[in-house]
Amino acid sequence: MYIPVYIHLTLKGHIVNNSKFREKYGSWAVVSGATNGIGRAFVEELILLKFNIVIIGRNQDALNELSKKIERNNLKSSSLNLDLSLPNSIDKVFATTDKLDVGLVVLSAGFGNYGEFVENNLSDNCKMIDLHCKTRMRMCHHYGNIFKTQKRGGIINLSSIVAYQGTMQAANYSAVNAFLQNFNEGIGMELKKYSVDVLSVCPGPVDTGFEKTAKMKFLLSSSAKTVANASIKSLGRKATVFPGILAKVLHYSLHGLLSRRLKVAIYNLAFKLLVKA
Repeated sequence: MYIPVYIHLTLKGHIVNNSKFREKYGSWAVVSGATNGIGRAFVEELILLKFNIVIIGRNQDALNELSKKIERNNLKSSSLNLDLSLPNSIDKVFATTDKLDVGLVVLSAGFGNYGEFVENNLSDNCKMIDLHCKTRMRMCHHYGNIFKTQKRGGIINLSSIVAYQGTMQAANYSAVNAFLQNFNEGIGMELKKYSVDVLSVCPGPVDTGFEKTAKMKFLLSSSAKTVANASIKSLGRKATVFPGILAKVLHYSLHGLLSRRLKVAIYNLAFKLLVKA
């Protein structure tokens, strides 16, 4: 007798029940920053969980390749070539997804820069605020209302361990992530009573295209797959996840034990040791 098995093995033997996960968060997922790095890793995880996926990115060739991969797994895809830092781009996302049964949103599109704030390009810093703060706030408001009405859904919003303290050479990046962390915690508490789960994801250094954009190099890093895998496992179980050993060490070794001033000093020393311009 054939007995279907609806499980997907995640980190350290933890199991996500595919059918229950899709019932809560399916049948469509929306993933921003989908064509590389952490966003791409989320798409890979969601393919295993049998989700139809709206993929958003800025590389048309990569979007085409990823769409074909999704469809080879007998799933549906919709691709959007958009720069989400531009105000009108979000309306195109909503026009596409409002026709679909969306239950999960992964907000992964983002970038950083490295160097002293006053020496970095001001327009890039403004764009960072638009993409990380304004765009994600609008998307959470839109999908949060949909999920509230349907009494189910999930929002996975990428932040960073730098959200917890000011960080030299990444002042604006740590600031936008501080906004995201506080925002995620707040809306998570508000939406919980509607059976909507919000997860803030705070990775440490991750091996992605982020380094090239920021013009720096991580000397130690976790994999994008580790981040996506731990996030899927944590959705509905935690408010914040620190995926990977490095993120856990950097966060838990400092927070709750030291004064803020000392934490900032130690973290910035660690940042200097882990990052090469």
